[in-house]
Parts: sequence; structure tokens; C-alpha cells
Amino acid sequence: MLPNSSKNHKTLSLLISDTDNKTKIMDNLQRDEAPGSTFQKRCLKIAHLPKSCALIPFVLISIAILAWCNQDLVIGGINLLDTNVPRTTAANGLRKTESTISQHSIESSRELSHSQHAPVFSSKGGFAESDGTRQEQTRPTFYFHFGPKKTGTTTIQNTFETSRELLHSSTSYRYVGRVAKDMPGLYTAEILETSRGTKELSSVVLSHLSKGRSPIFSSERISTMLYKSDDEKEKPRIANVQSLVDSVRKKGWQVKPIVGYRRLFSWVPSYHAQRVQKVSEGLLDPQCRMSMIKWFDLHDFMWDCTSKESFVDQHPTQMLVDKLNSQLGLDDVAIVNMHRMKPEDRGDIFHQVVREVLPGVGSFLKDFDKKYSLELANTSTAKIPNYYHLVTAFAIAEGIENQSIQKIQEAASKLHRKSAEIAKMFGGEDNIPTHCFSDDQLKKLLKMSLKFEKELFPEWFAMDGTELGHRNEFQEAIDNGKFCEWDVEMMLKKKELRDLVKKTFKHQKELYW
Repeated sequence: MLPNSSKNHKTLSLLISDTDNKTKIMDNLQRDEAPGSTFQKRCLKIAHLPKSCALIPFVLISIAILAWCNQDLVIGGINLLDTNVPRTTAANGLRKTESTISQHSIESSRELSHSQHAPVFSSKGGFAESDGTRQEQTRPTFYFHFGPKKTGTTTIQNTFETSRELLHSSTSYRYVGRVAKDMPGLYTAEILETSRGTKELSSVVLSHLSKGRSPIFSSERISTMLYKSDDEKEKPRIANVQSLVDSVRKKGWQVKPIVGYRRLFSWVPSYHAQRVQKVSEGLLDPQCRMSMIKWFDLHDFMWDCTSKESFVDQHPTQMLVDKLNSQLGLDDVAIVNMHRMKPEDRGDIFHQVVREVLPGVGSFLKDFDKKYSLELANTSTAKIPNYYHLVTAFAIAEGIENQSIQKIQEAASKLHRKSAEIAKMFGGEDNIPTHCFSDDQLKKLLKMSLKFEKELFPEWFAMDGTELGHRNEFQEAIDNGKFCEWDVEMMLKKKELRDLVKKTFKHQKELYW
């Protein structure tokens, strides 16, 4: 007999040994229905029954009665009423071992696994921060990662793609894109540009859900759509995203939105660098492309150099959460705070997202850690915006500032490859003229960064060490020159450099000759 810790949970032991106890069974059934029985009503206690096939009907009746009573039936150490243990098949009497359980059963059990969840946002109750408990996912879910940009989105997408086979073989999750354009089953953000593409992606997502799998789709491009929701050009695209979400919900499946959080002071230089390198996305004023400080002017018209995005009053993550609610009706948003990684994440945002948001991935992460190693970013590429600034300043001086993104990119890339030559012109990289945010600008940036974090995570922010850690990281960013850039106008006073930049443009004669 197996012990049971529940006070109100009875256990029945059938010890088959005799052949003539039909009367005992019926007598016990009647006796246990009588008032004052020592057991709960309708509950059966039988001992020393015969080992005979003739008792099969009575055993089946007993099982039915116990199921009605919500009791346990234990035979030979196996609880036949426990849905979580291997069963004896009626056909041949052989007990299935775990190794012979169907793949469908394995995938279903994975869906019931536990995992620590990231903080979530509800339009009714605000942000709820994780308390470290592990919650249960009872049904397949569509996981929709929205960014925003510069919160580790590309790393997350690339790693999902790289580890796709391992993810599929060890879990019930299915990564369906973004990144690869030529891999079967993967889709880029452009799939949502048309209603036809949206229907195709919807069909794939619903197919996975119907088979007990949880599809994952990632696209920070949608965050840009939502930020510009008032733009007539974006409205049809947002309608496509809404159509995808609605198609999943109408079938009764859950949509779980995921967004990332990065402290504002850390996000600003990174976001500007991307915008500079993608001139077509914004920064329409060449003066803004020439300097991060001019782009992020904390004194006058902040963000005036951008297209239509403005983060003066809200952190981009907060704005995205609000847009997900107002535009798509999504209010159960998991926010992955990249400043709250655990040691086992090893500084890897992908590891953190999977651990916090996806239930039942312990085995996958263990195998992932064995198979893949974290590669440190190439820090030299972090300074590439300076080369874009340099190219833009030269183009403005030559009166050719309104050039295509391709021409700007080509010139900046060529100069980047000549970084050692440029540094040598000034007697070393440390001697290249620079300018940085003023003290007033830095104070205001820190104030905004702290304010936004307190609004997003009030409980975490109130914990000892959170604000101090924020301030320390900010000081570290200052010490590492994150808010400084080349003084490109001063640099171009050196004829040797001007000649080098001009030579870089030489093959593009249509620019100014």
C-alpha cells in the first residue's frame, strides 16, 4: 500500500488470493453506504480476494466506484486512478514503461511543466513583478516577442534560430521566425506586411497550437509600427497584426506578448547608433545624423531630430506596453528586465528570456549550455557610428548631404576598415578630438532613466540596492565614454583626413563631380 499525505484521501489495496468472495464485495459495498461508516460514504475496502479472471468485472466496478469517490486504487504499488503514472494496457496486461509512452504524451507533459515567469503587465492592475514562484501552463500558447529595438532582440532571434533543432527535439515549443528568409517554417517580419502573408503565418501558428505545440514569433519591427499607430501608412500593417492575434484567440488559444526592458541611459546611445546606420528609418535632418548630442538635445527640443517617435514622457518599453493594450488588446505582457539576470544566465539575454517566460525548459537549457558558448560582442563595432558621423559631416561640407542610405553605408564601412590609419593621423585613438554630454545633460538623462524605471518596476525599484546599482551603472557608462563621440567637424580640419574621406567617395563620382 502506498502512503498518502492527504488526510481525506483513502487508499484501497486489492490483495488477490481467494476465489469465492463475491458476497464479501457486495456486503462491503452495502456496509460502506450505511450511516456511521468509518470511511467516507461510497468508499470501498476489500482484502484477500481471489486471483481469478472471474473477478475482472468486480474489479472494474470497484474502480468505477472509487473514481466516483475520488479515491486511490493501488495494486502492486501502482495507483490505477493516478493519471500521472504508467498504465497496464487492457489488451495484453503489460505495463508501459516511460520509454514507450507516445511522443504526444511527452509533449503534453512538457506543457504542464513549471517555470519562473517574468513580470507581467495588466491594464487592470498595472505591473506585477515576479515573486520567484513557478507557474503552470496548461495549454499551448502563442508567444509573441515585440522588442522593442535595442533590447537584445537580434540576439534572441539569432539564438532561437541557431538552437532551433535542439528546442524542437527537447520541448513542445516551435520557433517560427524571424531572421532566416530561406529556411522552411521560419518567417521574417515582412510576412505581416500583406494580408496574404498574415494568413499564411496564422495558418502555421494555428497548426502548431492544434498539435499541442507552442509557437514563438519575434519581430521588433512591429514595435515601430505601434509607435507610429497614428501614421496612415502603418494602420494596414497594424490591422494585419491584429488579424493574426484575433485568429489565435478565436480558436481559444492564448497569446502571450513579450517585451524587453533596458535602462534609458543604456538604451539611448545604442538606439541612436542603429538609427544613424539606418538613415532611411529616421534622423531626416543630416545635422542629427552627424551627432548623438544634437540628436538627444536635453535642453531644447528633445528628439526633434527623429521622425515621429518620441520618448520624452515614457520609456520605450512602457510606450510599447500601452500600445499593445490600446491597439491589439493585449494586457498580459511579460517584461524581461535585462538588468535582473541570474548567474546561470551568464549574461545571455536569450537564456534569461527562455528561463523566465517559457515553462518547462530546464532540460533544454542544460543541453543548450553544453552545446553552445556565449560569444562576447566585438567592441570595435560599437564605435562605428563615429564613421557615419564623419561621412555625414564631410557630405554636408561638400553640399551632398542628401544621399541614399546605401551610399552612406558604403563610405562609412570603408572608413571603418581604415580605423588604424585614422588613429595614426592624430597620434593615437585617445588623441582624436571628442565632445561629450554636458553635466546638465547627464543629470537630466539620469533623472529620466530613474523615473522611468520606478514607474515600470515600483516594487523592484524600492528594494535595497536597485537605485544604487542604477546610478553605479550610469557612472560606469560615463567612465567608458558611452556619452562621448568624435568631434567630426574639428577632425575634418585636418587635410590628410579630408583627402582620405574624399578618396573613399571617389568611386561614387555621381555624388559631387
